[in-house]
Amino acid sequence: MKNAKIICFLLLIILFLLVSIILDKPGNTSVGVNIKSTKAEIQKGDISTTTLHSSNSDNLNLLVSKINTNDIVNRIDEKPIAVVNSTLKEYGIEVKNSILNDTEKREGIISAHLYHFKLQYTSKNIDLIEMVLPAAGLSYLIFEEDKSNITYMGNINLPGRNLNYEPDFRIEEDVNSKRAWLVFKELNAYGTGIIEFDDVWYGIRNNGISEDLRYITQKSDWGSPNQLAYITINGTMSEIKPFYLLTDSQDGFYIDVNYEIKFTNSNANELENPDDAFLFSANRRVRYTWNNQGECFTLDKGNSEGDETLFDFNKRSLLKNYSQQIDRLSKSEIKNKKDWLKKFHDSKMD
Repeated sequence: MKNAKIICFLLLIILFLLVSIILDKPGNTSVGVNIKSTKAEIQKGDISTTTLHSSNSDNLNLLVSKINTNDIVNRIDEKPIAVVNSTLKEYGIEVKNSILNDTEKREGIISAHLYHFKLQYTSKNIDLIEMVLPAAGLSYLIFEEDKSNITYMGNINLPGRNLNYEPDFRIEEDVNSKRAWLVFKELNAYGTGIIEFDDVWYGIRNNGISEDLRYITQKSDWGSPNQLAYITINGTMSEIKPFYLLTDSQDGFYIDVNYEIKFTNSNANELENPDDAFLFSANRRVRYTWNNQGECFTLDKGNSEGDETLFDFNKRSLLKNYSQQIDRLSKSEIKNKKDWLKKFHDSKMD
């Protein structure tokens, strides 16, 4: 009887050990709990979900969500292009026609910076991730933050940084329509004797980014001695509030841009003092009015001192837009101006 009790006791110990080994076997419970928790986070409305491979032996696919712009910058700053592309792909971010797609510079190192804009008239905020590849260009990733959700809206690309200028950007808002624009100073033209900068207004829409307006802010065209005149343009948005609601509709608010346009004889480089080649200057105000139906700004000819030909500097457009200034040259006693006037009248009509 005593031996039977000992045998039963030993059998119970062996059974207990067997059960413990089975319960401790890896992969039975912990992975299932992790999957349930991750899916529950997705169901709360997090965005930009993507699929990653788990590191456990079962090689399960785990869903990872929630864009965090600070984390993105930390992961891509000072990293090779291949790493940057891979990281953005994890977040479901597609960057089109950017420095990341330049096959000749895929070995370059990306420098990344984060800019945060707090909008005044809505609860939304805007985050910009600036990605720089020296001498190749810049790409800006645009994100809209609404409460706890961050949505990738699209990207804006700028040309190379081999010039001595820093990118300039700002947010403009309209209190009435609650619209917001990202305004970039962009290099539009560059060459021998020619440089042009534009202000470009990108509207932030529910479906992404849209270019709504582009106008010249700085231009110098001293490209060829064969052109009728050298041109220098400086444009500034009017100091008045950029948007003004004329009616109860969203149509009517506008942007005024004031221009100073300077004309110089194209023989300036032949003179001892190029300033002696100055001909005349003209001031013009151009108004761009919001068109709600087309969702863009259009040139308001009725309230502007010029139309689309204002910056066409052929003979026909010069006579149309600057006839008073040209007529005054005939009264000048300065030889350079008289010589230019004769050259102008002798030139063919375009």
